[in-house]
Amino acid sequence: MAPAPRPRGHACLRALPLVLALALACLLPPHAVAQQPATRRGAVVPDDIGGLAGLTVLDLSNTSVGGGFPAFLYNCTAIARVDLSHNRLTGELPADIGRLGGSLTYLALDHNNFTGAIPAALSKLTNLTYLALNGNKLTGTIPPELGELVNLQTIKLEGNLFGAGMLPESFMNLTKLTTVWLASCSLGGEFPTSLVQVDLSMNQLIGTIPESFGSLLQLELLNLQQNNLTGGIPPSIARLPSLVLLWLFSNNLTGVLPAELGKQTPLLRDIQVDDNKLSGPIPAGICDHHQLWVFTASGNRLNGSIPDSLATCRTLIWLQVGDNELSGEVPAALWTETKLIALLMQNSGQLTGTLPKELYWNLTTL
Repeated sequence: MAPAPRPRGHACLRALPLVLALALACLLPPHAVAQQPATRRGAVVPDDIGGLAGLTVLDLSNTSVGGGFPAFLYNCTAIARVDLSHNRLTGELPADIGRLGGSLTYLALDHNNFTGAIPAALSKLTNLTYLALNGNKLTGTIPPELGELVNLQTIKLEGNLFGAGMLPESFMNLTKLTTVWLASCSLGGEFPTSLVQVDLSMNQLIGTIPESFGSLLQLELLNLQQNNLTGGIPPSIARLPSLVLLWLFSNNLTGVLPAELGKQTPLLRDIQVDDNKLSGPIPAGICDHHQLWVFTASGNRLNGSIPDSLATCRTLIWLQVGDNELSGEVPAALWTETKLIALLMQNSGQLTGTLPKELYWNLTTL
């Protein structure tokens, strides 16, 4: 008896009505994509997927698929997770995208070429916990309706073309929100106290750093680099017990580094405050907990000496304090106690001292 013919094209999908999860590593083999003209590269999402009523997971990330948003996914009424990130999808997100249904918890559309505004209908996806729209060409402003996504834990909107504005006040309703990525979004505003990561880098933020950041007791990452912020660093930020990374470089911040920085931040590993107008000493207890990996503060007006806490920091691998007004002798412990791979102290004022006979073996930049 002759064997049954193999299904061709996407006919195999029609033969799988009970498929619960579908992850296609590549719809086209790599050599086939590479050989196609640039204007023809990228398959489209097979519309036969819309016939898989029991589908719960669709992962087509990084598969070079093109075309518009696959609205036939509305037929997959059990869909809980959709990942179409890192592809070549184009056009506007449909106004009725809320029809994806109440089962959806994860929607990743990042790093495509979607244009137009964020549809307010996303608010109908009431069980959504993860929403990634970053790395597209979306315009307009953030719709306040997104504040109705009360189960949302992560939202990533960075790297779009939004107009200047404020984060909607409705975001204060998102009490489960832990991660916000809004880099290059021209946005500001108040944030829920549940946040763990805040990335507002490369925006047009002006004014001072809000004191309210000091109330985010679960905050691990605060990234405000490359804005136009002025004024001082709120002392309350130096008392955040969960803070791991503090990136404030390339602003117009003045005043001193909070004296408590390092003393009450036991997990702090990375401090970058370069290219501001900060003055005063490096905090004496900046590495009291011996967790600090990176301290960069070049291009400021810091004075005083290098504190012993920093020079004896056994975890320190990167120290950059050039172009300041530091003085005093460089502690000998800096060469023996740390694990430095980079040390930059050029034009640091009146630092004195001698180099050791043998430099630490890991040092690659001096």
